[in-house]
Amino acid sequence: PHWWRMVNDSMADDLVDLCRTWKPDLVVWDPITFCAPVAARAAGAAHVRYIWGVDTLARVRGLFLERMEEQAPEVREDPLGEWLSG
Repeated sequence: PHWWRMVNDSMADDLVDLCRTWKPDLVVWDPITFCAPVAARAAGAAHVRYIWGVDTLARVRGLFLERMEEQAPEVREDPLGEWLSG
């Protein structure tokens, strides 16, 4: 969790500022740039995730969410979801 946060947190504010200034219609992002769709939403732009290899991250995320739903609501934790929604 620290690596994804280190990569994205360091550019999030600048990317949001860039998108708000530039006003793109579409933001294209790769599988590890989680702050890009946040910046797109902040600027009112559409976004698309461009896959440059096997999409293991989406598969693992989907499996995680399925297993999380099997847990009792009081013990469910979704650090990535909490981080992105913040």
